[in-house]
Amino acid sequence: MKKTIKRNLILCMCLLCFALSFTVGASRPQTRYVSVPSTAVFSDSVALFPGEDHSFYLLSWNSSHTRLSRFDANTTQFIEQLSEPVSYTASAQNQDTLLIASSAMQFDPQQQEFVRFTALIQYSMLSNTWERLVIPNLYLSSSLCFALDQKGFFYTVDSESPNTLLVFDSQGILQHSIPCDSPLSSVTVSPMGTRLLLTDSENRFFYLDYSDLSVIHPLSTPAPALPYHFLDETGYVDGLGDVYWEDGPENYKLAYSTLCSPHLVDMLDQSVLCIPENGPLLHLDRCTGEAAAQQELSEGALQLRLSGTTAAVLLSDSSGFRIGCIDLTSPNPLEPIVYSPVYNIADPAGVSELWQKYLPENRKNSGVYTRTPDLETFSHPSGLSSQALTDGLNAVNFYRTLWGLPPAELDLSGCEELSYGAVLSLLGNGTPPEEPPTGMPVSFYDTAQNALMKSSVLVHESLTPYPLAQAVHQWFKTDPSIRALLLSTELSHLSFGAASGENGITCVLISGQSVGQSTVTAFPPGGIFPLTLCNRGTWSVRLNEDLLAGARGFPRVVITSRETGEERAFTMEHGLTYGDGILVWEFPCKEGLYSIRVENLCTPEGIPALISYNLSLVNMDLSLPLPEEEPTLPPITGGLESDLYHIDRQRGLIYGITPSTSRSSFWKNLSGEGTIEVWKNGRPATSGNAGTGMKAVLLREGQVVDELTLLVYGDLTGEGNVNTLDLRALYKQLLEQQSLSEPFLWAADLNRDGELNTLDLLAMDKFLSGTYDIPQD
Repeated sequence: MKKTIKRNLILCMCLLCFALSFTVGASRPQTRYVSVPSTAVFSDSVALFPGEDHSFYLLSWNSSHTRLSRFDANTTQFIEQLSEPVSYTASAQNQDTLLIASSAMQFDPQQQEFVRFTALIQYSMLSNTWERLVIPNLYLSSSLCFALDQKGFFYTVDSESPNTLLVFDSQGILQHSIPCDSPLSSVTVSPMGTRLLLTDSENRFFYLDYSDLSVIHPLSTPAPALPYHFLDETGYVDGLGDVYWEDGPENYKLAYSTLCSPHLVDMLDQSVLCIPENGPLLHLDRCTGEAAAQQELSEGALQLRLSGTTAAVLLSDSSGFRIGCIDLTSPNPLEPIVYSPVYNIADPAGVSELWQKYLPENRKNSGVYTRTPDLETFSHPSGLSSQALTDGLNAVNFYRTLWGLPPAELDLSGCEELSYGAVLSLLGNGTPPEEPPTGMPVSFYDTAQNALMKSSVLVHESLTPYPLAQAVHQWFKTDPSIRALLLSTELSHLSFGAASGENGITCVLISGQSVGQSTVTAFPPGGIFPLTLCNRGTWSVRLNEDLLAGARGFPRVVITSRETGEERAFTMEHGLTYGDGILVWEFPCKEGLYSIRVENLCTPEGIPALISYNLSLVNMDLSLPLPEEEPTLPPITGGLESDLYHIDRQRGLIYGITPSTSRSSFWKNLSGEGTIEVWKNGRPATSGNAGTGMKAVLLREGQVVDELTLLVYGDLTGEGNVNTLDLRALYKQLLEQQSLSEPFLWAADLNRDGELNTLDLLAMDKFLSGTYDIPQD
């Protein structure tokens, strides 16, 4: 009795082990590779067609011969079916027949002309027999314009009449001749034969319904990349490997990219089968896009064909052709790879500290430009102060530091070029004119256009007093493309340009160098983020291009409140947009905790992927400092006065002085309660002329109680007269060979228009020639 129990137990264990080994083996099917014998192929031109009962047909050809062999996947045997001395032109297949066409021309010695004809081989896959038909005066225009339907009718285009679709019956007798508006590029029949799809040379897409072949219906879907083929009645794959499903009777929509050629995509029930680049054979659920995988395949896959539950993959390597046979009954589910964008600052205090570090310097309104642009003769663009440039750079590096990225640096030569682009953009309020404006030199215009081509522009009416820093914050709130630029891991240098007009409009330009897309970047990112920095509600995720290219179904963004559990999803049909590798959606920026997932992505190897991260939006007071007010001097009682000259207390100037006025004459026209003196270089001077930069001082009991700086327009050397030395100084200033300081910079503005340009140089030249008086009032 004990022996029987022991024997039965051993038998059960063996059966269990056998069942487990069968189960494990079934869950991980092995790919059987069979080398194709040289007798089955003629050259590198090979095509694979499915047959019955796990059989496949291998068609090969060269310039003068065509051979067909039948391959049995169960026995792995190759049996030659036919070998004909004809050159292959095109082939098509339905459930019963494989149709092989060969177009040729032969010289007729009696008629003394070339005769065009097409030989057809109709191979029956049911009886393994074949017959030949010859159709005279037909020469196929393209192998893509050849299709066979379920009733044995075939459709083609003759090379001499590319605008006409020809319909032949199974006996080779012409049944229909359908004219089209333009030459046809391809003809395809749907698997069940309910629809015929056409593409033409103008990249248009049409269909014909079998109920009425006389009417060609346009499809709103753009013509697919060739070659393409149907997966079933409602979907096709184009020449780029993209899978499309029918979306209404006259439109198809992209379902997902398969990252492979159309010959490596097929259908099995409700699964799309494909072989991505360097990946395994994948099962993709048609509805959900979820993926399962078979075993890895050898490189060099050429075609994928299905017969029953067996897939045959035609492969090519240096040793020749092989066929891989795969059992499709047990795919392995693939776990997705999860990408989580990381945020660098862990708490609100760290964000606030970083904000304080990168705040603009509190300064006066006048500290933005070192030079305003010449908007009349366009002798020069604007010049940005070093502090304004630093403000813009600091604003960028504030965000980069939040993401844990290295700080960027300024490219000053790029800043100079962008300043030209800012002027041109300003003239059109953000829309640069297509032709050089009146008075603008061609060199100025070309430099500006070149700058605009490689930069982004922000137009605003109130970017003061920190135009560059405020523009950066504005870009981050509203422009996902600029975010992607400024948050690139490979960004090294930045350039800014800006120009403001009298109407209050400011145009700010920005460009960056060495921008890459090696990471996934979210805005707002995972972790802690200030609510005020994203209050416009434009959320985005920049993707590695490979992830988006492998999307399984449309990308889908899901945001879940971690406090209430409320969920909101975005798809391409409902609020999700895509461009330049960036997914964008509108979501309210409200304080709280959120979980964000981006689904339906895939790696180039065919592995599903998703982006997942948690976000905490916190309410923090982050504001730019108010600018310092321009200092207002207290009124001076009993100070310097003059009935002849003008006194500007705001700037501390006295002007209206005629050139070559002696100091003594100038001194006599001043009054005040105390001792009045004229100083030069900090010391009293009684001889010579009253010149720019000298000081008129009022002393009481030896102490200076009032002081005014002399300003003589045209006197740029401080000698009190206007001569060729001043002309030379102005010339060097315009050529940027020297830099005048105040008040000499003010003295150089001879025509008092607030700018230094060639008009001032012309005025001084006229003064020296005696034909012009420099206004001093």
